[in-house]
Amino acid sequence: KTRALDILHHVESDPGNWVESSMLRRLAVLLLALEVADAFLLGVDLGSQYFKAALVAPGKPFEVLLNQHSKRKTPTAVSFQEAVRTFGDDAVMSAAKNVAKTPMFFPLQLGRNLSGVPEDKLNWLSTRYYPYRLGVNDSGSISFKIGEDSVTVEEAAAHLLAFAKGLAMETVDGASVSETVLTVPSPAGIQQRRALLTAAKIAGLPRPQLIHETSAAALQRALDVDLGGAGSPAFNGSEAIEPNRSNVLFYNMGARHVEACIVNYEGASYQGKNTVAMSVLGCGVSDAIGGHQVDAILADKMLEAFKEKYPKLSDIDKSVRALKKLEKQALATKHVLSANKQAQFRVESLYEETDFIKEVTREDLESWSKDVFDHVSEPIEVALAIANLSLEEIDGVEMVGGGWRIPRIQNLVSEYIKAQRSSEAPILNLSQHVNGDEAMATGAAFYGANSSISFRTKKIFFTDSTIHGYALVLSPLNTSQPHEEGWKRGVELFPENGKLRAKKTVKLNVTFDLKATLLENGNAVSHLALSGIHAAATGQYEKLDTPLISLKFELDGSGVVQLNSAQAIFDEPVPVQIQAPKGIVSNASANSSQENSSTSAEEEASKDEKETQEDTTLESNATEDTPNSTEEEKTTKMKIMKRKVPLSVVESFEDVFPRPLLPEEIQQAVEKLLTMEQADAEVRQTEAAKNALESYIYESREKISSDDNEDVKLVSTEEERGAVLEKLTAMEDWLYEDEAREANSTLLKNKVQDLEVHVRPILKRAWEKEQRALLPELVQKIRDGANATLDYVIKNMTWVAEKETTGVASLVEAFNEWYANVTELQEKKELTEEPAYEVVDVKRRLDKIRSEAMRLTKIKKIDPMPYSSDYGKYGDYWKDPKMREFYEAYYKNFSRNGTNQSDWFRNFNFSNFSANRSDSDDYMKSFRDFYGKNNTSGSAGQEKESAGAEGSEKAPGTESDEGKSEL
Repeated sequence: KTRALDILHHVESDPGNWVESSMLRRLAVLLLALEVADAFLLGVDLGSQYFKAALVAPGKPFEVLLNQHSKRKTPTAVSFQEAVRTFGDDAVMSAAKNVAKTPMFFPLQLGRNLSGVPEDKLNWLSTRYYPYRLGVNDSGSISFKIGEDSVTVEEAAAHLLAFAKGLAMETVDGASVSETVLTVPSPAGIQQRRALLTAAKIAGLPRPQLIHETSAAALQRALDVDLGGAGSPAFNGSEAIEPNRSNVLFYNMGARHVEACIVNYEGASYQGKNTVAMSVLGCGVSDAIGGHQVDAILADKMLEAFKEKYPKLSDIDKSVRALKKLEKQALATKHVLSANKQAQFRVESLYEETDFIKEVTREDLESWSKDVFDHVSEPIEVALAIANLSLEEIDGVEMVGGGWRIPRIQNLVSEYIKAQRSSEAPILNLSQHVNGDEAMATGAAFYGANSSISFRTKKIFFTDSTIHGYALVLSPLNTSQPHEEGWKRGVELFPENGKLRAKKTVKLNVTFDLKATLLENGNAVSHLALSGIHAAATGQYEKLDTPLISLKFELDGSGVVQLNSAQAIFDEPVPVQIQAPKGIVSNASANSSQENSSTSAEEEASKDEKETQEDTTLESNATEDTPNSTEEEKTTKMKIMKRKVPLSVVESFEDVFPRPLLPEEIQQAVEKLLTMEQADAEVRQTEAAKNALESYIYESREKISSDDNEDVKLVSTEEERGAVLEKLTAMEDWLYEDEAREANSTLLKNKVQDLEVHVRPILKRAWEKEQRALLPELVQKIRDGANATLDYVIKNMTWVAEKETTGVASLVEAFNEWYANVTELQEKKELTEEPAYEVVDVKRRLDKIRSEAMRLTKIKKIDPMPYSSDYGKYGDYWKDPKMREFYEAYYKNFSRNGTNQSDWFRNFNFSNFSANRSDSDDYMKSFRDFYGKNNTSGSAGQEKESAGAEGSEKAPGTESDEGKSEL
């Protein structure tokens, strides 16, 4: 991929000739295609409690990843408790031992401003169940204190994303990730989005981009929506047909928040096929309700019940292990109550080996969670207000997310919708057309594939929006540069609830460097230092007018404001001589031309949206100052040359909290993550090597000392076996020493090799003894087969050369002699000695005999080609008897076998065909006489004109059109 990009860069900078440039471009496209063929797109829904990941590769369907436990969703947890990091369900198990070293439920804390917040107020979760040791790093965001070290929330997210990346690469056999799409809540601010993108960068995920989580689910739903195309315009008096439209409410209940979005689907067409255009009209969010809040409420109630039942065990709060058991069972009981009206809350050995059992009804849970459920309708109201719609205009309701299955949630949503709609309106049933848990992940993957040229998918036109508004405040960067006192300008870039992928160009005329402060909802999120204006205005372009400053901003698809271009444009009049046409040119018309053709910098800047080059351009209109003339003559006109000066842009974050991680901080995080991955790999390799050593010790001891293994006793002495068992016992004892606990994988593998030096000879002799007993039957079988094959070939395949059959017979004879010799030597040896031969040598020789015998049966018979076949299209030229005799001998020997033909050809006297003896050789004289008698057109070297002359007969083998001779 890098090579392809280098080639494209070279072509753009130095196009050269058209053919060369075109070939280079094709080569670059081919390299990119090869790179994409082994790559895939990854979509990750990073939820608060669980994350799901989906991938799509060229030519393959969308696939939801399975984790190490073959589950389709993985807890959003990473543990630093053990020597090796653990993820998902394994990390949740570690949390029972030390929850402080297991960050969980943290994605919503990305980009959260915690500067100035007291340390005891940092925890967003219940400190009873999650007693984290938290701090605030230099950027102003949260960090987890893991022992003496700390892990920023960006790093914690990066660990999980890297884990998801590893799962994906295992699924596609090591192929690389080409693009990444991550979900983010729609109210996330620019700092939260940047923090998530930074985490993806630390994790090594290429080309990360974001999509709102509910928008991703709505996009997944769009694949199955059929609204009949784009309609049709009015034609010849017919009425226009408007495309079908549908407004759908998506209610997404997750673990820590609820999001409701209004999505409009409209029929559209793409390349003659019906499709859908979808737009997100508005979203509302509430952090006061979520599935995890319900879990915590149920766990708290059960904790109170346990204390009430066992007053002497009221100090259960001190046991994190017991509290994690309560929380885990609360989640399981909630799921049971979603399908049943009552359930048994049961935890074995909850605390101090005391079991806890209590009946819980669905009604109890709903009454305990009433304060949480009261917020059900809040996000719907906000979404409707932003979309400027009422529930009367909603055509459907889709329930997604992990928490929608709670019956009370469904009832409250249904009741609210019914109460807000008129009695005549049709009833809106709650629908689940998509997988509520996975739709966000698969929708994110489809979003990337839908906008990529590497994947062929159904085209969906997608438009999203953001609730945030962005403005720009401009002020002098350096107060020492001349400027108007108190100069300051404010510009609205993108309004609240505006569409993503919007663009805005800011234009102004100044001669001093600028400081641009980007505001999100009135709060500063970054500062841009734009320098180079003053230097150009007082230096190279000092004599020109005040430049136009053009700043091009974009609110990209990830919801991040980007400055794509910053430049100062100077207008420089340049005299140009041109040929004036015949006719009278008056001063008045010249003045008029000057007035109409002079183009201001502002007009030029308005065209910049279509310009892609930074170099200077000339204007087509021009001013002129020339005397009257009636003849054609040279005149001078003034043309405006645009001098474009790229500005230096430096982004900073003074007094901005939380600020994004700096490049050096990101690099440190990347190195830290790589170090942990290498350490994890080493620990796993060490554990595997240790297990292999233990297994080798146990298996070897069993084989050496077992009374059932008679062969081992026969091929070894009592002293030899005792020495080996002694070494095995010593190695087993070593495994429990400190040296073994600190040993690495290399040392442990060497220990196995040390044992093999003593164990392998005994086991090998035992195996050889066992296998030698089976050889006579195998040898006889191969001998009989080879002899039978030779008999068949000699009798039925007479075209096979005698040399071939003799060769195979020689192989059999040589083997018989060798085998008889080594067998005799082996009989003279003791079983405790090294064998005279190895079984593998016998099998290798037998396999050679078998393969050579089979080769004989595959030699095909090649019948001689009849002389009358006009070989080589030379026709009557070769009816000479001696030539016939030559070819008959040639075909006869060629048709038999290559070796015979080679001998015959090697011994043939070709000297008679040399040029200096052609006239003296009887054979060649005969050939020349025959050729002269049958060729009426002349010799073979005849000229083209003669060969094509009118009335002449063409020699055989010549081309009729060109008259060229062919031999």
